[in-house]
Amino acid sequence: MAGPVAFHGTVSAGGPNDTEAIYDVINEAAKAYKPVLSSEAYHEPQMPMAELVEEMKRVKFLAYTEDSEILGVMGYEYVGDVALIRHAYVRPRAQRKGIGALLLNQLEDTIARSRKVDKIIIGTYSEASWAVSFYQKHGYQISRDPQEIMKKYYDIPEVQRLNSLTLEKRLNLQ
Repeated sequence: MAGPVAFHGTVSAGGPNDTEAIYDVINEAAKAYKPVLSSEAYHEPQMPMAELVEEMKRVKFLAYTEDSEILGVMGYEYVGDVALIRHAYVRPRAQRKGIGALLLNQLEDTIARSRKVDKIIIGTYSEASWAVSFYQKHGYQISRDPQEIMKKYYDIPEVQRLNSLTLEKRLNLQ
């Protein structure tokens, strides 16, 4: 059995000075969706810079940095009675090393400590089996009615919503 993963980097808040690096991580990692999405849903860049700049006005990002390079990002925002995980990506060459789990754990801890909500929701593409499996491994369950949750909490294009599902997890705030 493998031992604990040793990280040589740090997790910190991603800010305006990190916009270009966050953009690069998101769009490099999002290329994994190309084989599973229709040409109507997939485009490059998957997230244009102008869209990211707008998202960063609402979404707080955590960034994993190693040797002065951002290798992974994960954002969150509070919407009503839940927190949404937004834009969770790790550069392909740094995947499967525990960076996504580290970011997720820190994000969950941050949300739990805020005591603002007790539920986290993540939306991802239905055909992205690797992403669905990742979240299930970390205690998330596919929502009973993902399309209703998408309509209620997400402001995304219909083609993206129709190709997506949601997973959720209750936090223990005791």
